[in-house]
Amino acid sequence: MNKHPRRWTAIAPLLLLAILTVPAMGSVYIFPNFGEPMTSGGVIVFTSPDSKSIVAIDRNGTPVWTKKFRKPVFLQRRDASSALIQQGRVVSVLDLATGTTERVLRLPAHEILSVGVRRNVVLGFDDRFSVRHARYRDPQRLEVHWESDLIEDLVATSPELIVVKSGRREYENLVWSKTSFQLRDLKVLALERSTGAIRWSIPLGDSDEGVRGELVGPYLVLGTGFWNGSLQVIDARDGTVVRRKALNRGAGDMDQVNGMLVLLDKGEGLDENVVRTLTVPELDDHASVTIHSRESLVMMQTAPRLVTHGFYSAAAFDPATGIRLWEKERQMFFEPPEGDTIVAAVVEERNARAAIVEIRIADGVERTLHSEAVTAPAEPRQRVSQRIEEWMYAAEEAIASKLRRVRERRRRLPVGEELCFQHLNSGVSGMEDFLILERDGSYTHTVSQDGVAWSSDRGSWERRGNLYALRAADEMREVSAGRLSISVGHRERVALLEELNMSLEALLAMGSDEFSREDLERAAVLLPECPPERSEHCTVAGLEHMGVMLWPLEDFDVENPWAPASRFDVEDLRAEIQRYLRSSDQNLFQFELRTYRSERYPLWCDKQLLWPDDDAFVQREIDSSLDFDSPARTQLLAGCNAVRARLRVILATRPQE
Repeated sequence: MNKHPRRWTAIAPLLLLAILTVPAMGSVYIFPNFGEPMTSGGVIVFTSPDSKSIVAIDRNGTPVWTKKFRKPVFLQRRDASSALIQQGRVVSVLDLATGTTERVLRLPAHEILSVGVRRNVVLGFDDRFSVRHARYRDPQRLEVHWESDLIEDLVATSPELIVVKSGRREYENLVWSKTSFQLRDLKVLALERSTGAIRWSIPLGDSDEGVRGELVGPYLVLGTGFWNGSLQVIDARDGTVVRRKALNRGAGDMDQVNGMLVLLDKGEGLDENVVRTLTVPELDDHASVTIHSRESLVMMQTAPRLVTHGFYSAAAFDPATGIRLWEKERQMFFEPPEGDTIVAAVVEERNARAAIVEIRIADGVERTLHSEAVTAPAEPRQRVSQRIEEWMYAAEEAIASKLRRVRERRRRLPVGEELCFQHLNSGVSGMEDFLILERDGSYTHTVSQDGVAWSSDRGSWERRGNLYALRAADEMREVSAGRLSISVGHRERVALLEELNMSLEALLAMGSDEFSREDLERAAVLLPECPPERSEHCTVAGLEHMGVMLWPLEDFDVENPWAPASRFDVEDLRAEIQRYLRSSDQNLFQFELRTYRSERYPLWCDKQLLWPDDDAFVQREIDSSLDFDSPARTQLLAGCNAVRARLRVILATRPQE
């Protein structure tokens, strides 16, 4: 549980990116509401919807004190018992319990304070769009220590450093915005707290505008990318990158708990996210849980619960199971809770009322502490776009809900029943898998394309709890790590794989920090069994070669998809090779097999493969959700029938071992 509240400065990059991406489909529409409530002991403090009053009530909703102002004020928490009030250029300290104020500062023109309580930082930013300028102020005395024109966003802090995102602004005029810019030549800078001097810098390129950071012990963990993200572990003292890890989706909000990193990662569906707990600096998966909610931009750890929220909804979950305890679809503003309740500012658009409510985290039961009527602003034209977006979301959610209902009627595949489904992740049209589990404990697995079988394997199977275990007669898995992979092939390849492991070790010993695709392909040529002039020596069990494959960075770097692999990539691959060689069951596949039945067709399928000693599904997830009466379904069933006929021929003519 966070000891100190996380302020908006910690999540500003997440919300800012969401705001900037909304105009493509709609606009963020903020209904008049109370300010984010602050709790201090038994007192709850918040600004009025017009920001011209500060109100304090107790936990029963009884007024404690009220302060009125002629102009709108900006209220930010300073510490557990006080807040800062900014009215124009005047800054005062507010005692949350008593309501007494003390004027402490007059700011320069155009400066707006940004207070990060959890990060113990106060920055003053210029409010003019065309000016990037920041002043670092002492968190207690608010004196200016230094100024900088480099700071775009705050990423993370340590006792000695302030880590920020920087870059070159490229201004442009868009139809929906008179003033906009893109950041080029992005980088992360570590600035000395005492002087503002740059201690170290890490370039990010142009595609990592979403940057999050969290300090975990002596390391800074950077998360970049919202759609195809990655993590970097950096020694905060000198900027040395000690670990990199690619993410399947994108790095969202993050926090540190008990010396580990807790990451909000994107899942497969529109409403799916994965909360992952990773060790630092290794970035090994310690635990993960999948959650489902309409929005999950920000997460808040509040033992024993997990709370997420976005612009239009909030939800709470059991962090151990991912079970959603409740979800409320309305605008809500609240600080990270420190107990078993949330105190939030909410808005009821239908009733045109704003309210301060207390929500019980365990079950979502709420009670209203304070409310008042508000006047909705004139509806902007962009509101129509937002409604279209909401209608689109409702339609997508209806489809997802239908799929979930079908999946709830799942049943385990009985022994001896045939199953076929389209291999959605193959990227090849018409490719299908066909699996038969026989009652005598044998199985046959065939892969076909356009109804013609081109690959088949067989062996034995057994049940292991909720899983099936397949022991292939002659097939072994692929070893992969990030962008690198090796087709291991058959059991005879184990000795050759050991040679390749030593070859990669020799390649690393040469001292290079980067390895091109040609370097990695050449690693196989260095093997004694595979000299350049005798490539047939590499032909084992019908496979032509055993080189290291370097997959392109098409989703990360379109202009340079074949960027070299790093030492970290090769070291990761060697670690996976060694782990594979230590396994006693290299040819054992474990998988979970389910069918999702409707009243008419046994078509809904899902197969997930697990490799030996793996806790996560690493091969593929296939879920064919074709319409029951669609031409695609008819074609699929016809293809399966063709596979059945072809398979019978293969089994009849194939010699038995």
